[in-house]
Order: sequence, then C-alpha cells, then structure tokens
Amino acid sequence: MAYTFKSRSAASVTLLRANGDDILRLLGRTPSERGAIAAEDLPSAIAALEAAIAPGRPGPGTTRPAALGNPVDDEEPEVVTLRQRALPLLQLLREAQSAGEAVTWGVV
Repeated sequence: MAYTFKSRSAASVTLLRANGDDILRLLGRTPSERGAIAAEDLPSAIAALEAAIAPGRPGPGTTRPAALGNPVDDEEPEVVTLRQRALPLLQLLREAQSAGEAVTWGVV
C-alpha cells in the first residue's frame, strides 16, 4: 500500500506506506487512510519537513534497498535517505502554498 499526496497546483506524489507514515508524523499529523493539510497550515508543515531533512541530520525512514542478484563483496547498496524521499513532497507543499491550496492524501 502507498500514500498519494495531491494538490490542484502540483503533480501528485506517491510514497510507500511506511515512509508516508514517517513523514506524516514529522508534519505533526497522525497517519490515516485519508487526510488534508489546510492551506493555512502549510507554512508550519513546510518548516517541520525542512528541519527534519536538513543536511547532516539523521531521520527516520533511512533504508537500505534489498540487493538484487549477487552483489560484488565490496559493493554496499546505496542508502535511500529521508531527504531523498521527502523532497518531492516538499516541492508539492511549496507549490500548494504558493497557490493557496490545501494538500490531501489517501491510501491507494
């Protein structure tokens, strides 16, 4: 399952459920099947997400992808950081704020 975040002013962003749960908590929201961030709440949501993904700051959601096939012994799988996962959503939040629109999410 996954979350899809939407706004009329930006492209949708889809995150795996576990990653979406982490990010919703960072935004001060309780993970749920559906929800919304009102336009007037976007500045605080953006500030919370920016603080959480600031360079050099560890955060939840950092995972190592499963290796495909037989990796060479010296190769480590790349780490997918919270920052990498959250940047598309941060862009959506910023665009929605600029347009004065809410952001909604739902589980797909």
